[in-house]
Amino acid sequence: MGLRKMAITIKYIKKWFGETFIDKSLQFKKLLYISLLLLFIISTIAIVNLYWNRKLKLKVDNRTEELGKLNEELIAQTHKFEKKQ
Repeated sequence: MGLRKMAITIKYIKKWFGETFIDKSLQFKKLLYISLLLLFIISTIAIVNLYWNRKLKLKVDNRTEELGKLNEELIAQTHKFEKKQ
């Protein structure tokens, strides 16, 4: 029996009787890739969230400024109307 056939036979025997062939470095690489993927996803969500919050804050600030100006105009019109009467 050749060395290669013997190795294959031992592999099948170990697999048949429940011994698994788990390469620890392969498990570590999988864990590392999954961790990096999760880190990338979480970072992307955080960056999008920050961008969206800044954009919304600018819209709120602009609208608040517009409403302040309109309120001042309304008060001025009210004073003019009251003086006429």
